[in-house]
Amino acid sequence: AAGSHGGHGNLAPAGSTYDDFRSPTRPGAGGAASGTTPGGNGGGVLRLTANRLQLDGTLNANGDIASGRGGAGGSIFLTVQELAGAGFINALGNNSGNGLGGGGGRIAVHYGSNLGFDFSRVLARGHNAGAGTIFLKGAAQSFGELRLDSENQGDTSHSPTVVAADTFDALRFSRNARVIVTGDVTA
Repeated sequence: AAGSHGGHGNLAPAGSTYDDFRSPTRPGAGGAASGTTPGGNGGGVLRLTANRLQLDGTLNANGDIASGRGGAGGSIFLTVQELAGAGFINALGNNSGNGLGGGGGRIAVHYGSNLGFDFSRVLARGHNAGAGTIFLKGAAQSFGELRLDSENQGDTSHSPTVVAADTFDALRFSRNARVIVTGDVTA
């Protein structure tokens, strides 16, 4: 199977996701070998705390592309007082030569003030696999916002991402994200 983390890798069993979406700290799982062809590594872990982050480049914790099965996205956990810029934040599951891509990673952004950063540039999709999680928590929010976005990369050969009972300021599933909600969710 391909690697899992926030989302299930292609052909990964249900229940193979892990980590805390509010404060992720674990790397993405690597994909399995296919015969003698190695799978891709999972994405790494980035933890950044700053007074002000002017992000005009890209922060990546992506799984590796592989000839075997793809690696899952890793973790990015930001805590900033001010967030600005036109950059990207990615924890993407990646592709493999046989189409068995890794699941999306986990991204959490805790911020005081958003000074124009576009949160649609925060991406944690799998590649033909389960969507990872994006958790956004501004100082003015009580509970934060959870997003799952497959960027139309998902298919039906992976297990849906599970969202357990919880309370959010907003909950967004988009572009073919497959999700199972267990218990009461308030948004």
